[in-house]
Amino acid sequence: MGTNPVLAQLPEITRDAGTYVLEVFLSTSEQIRVGKIGVKGFQAGYYYYVGSAFGPGGLRARIRHHAGHSRRKHWHIDYLSELAELQSVFFVADTQRFEHEWAQRLMSLALLNIPVKGFGATDCHCLSHLFYSAETVDLAQILRRPDE
Repeated sequence: MGTNPVLAQLPEITRDAGTYVLEVFLSTSEQIRVGKIGVKGFQAGYYYYVGSAFGPGGLRARIRHHAGHSRRKHWHIDYLSELAELQSVFFVADTQRFEHEWAQRLMSLALLNIPVKGFGATDCHCLSHLFYSAETVDLAQILRRPDE
């Protein structure tokens, strides 16, 4: 894996609270142990993980954690990120949480499917916060607010 382009953009990412979607690419199909979920099969392709950052350091700290392949695995995405390459991040700095709304919006798209039920969604009623596609998708087009 080469230099991650998202890490180079970190200084431009705000420390404010907000909601984000990570786009990660898995180049080969893999069996990955995901914490208490257990071992799951992941196809090669693009994965979209919806999360929020309302703790210390806001979006910049959370995205830095995910982009840096942290040895401390706290979130489900940390297990996938260990083998997948972070391609891009889409985020909105806002004190309002869009995490569940975005997960529902992504789940409704025919071009995305849920690879692992419950992934990233152990603290809510969403089916998943992780979505899969064989091809990249335009998150800005899908997630932009109707008033934009």
